[in-house]
Amino acid sequence: MLHHPLVGELTLHGELIALPDAPSCCGLDLFAAAPGSASEQALRRLRTRRSLNIE
Repeated sequence: MLHHPLVGELTLHGELIALPDAPSCCGLDLFAAAPGSASEQALRRLRTRRSLNIE
């Protein structure tokens, strides 16, 4: 769980993706909210704020 100052608590699921061409690298961390969840709606609000340049 993460706390974002604008939208509050976010529950995200994470996955580490190995990078086959970069063995010395740890990988790529991907995070997503469950479809239809409050966290997904919060991420959508952040995306809208970003596209409108609202701070």
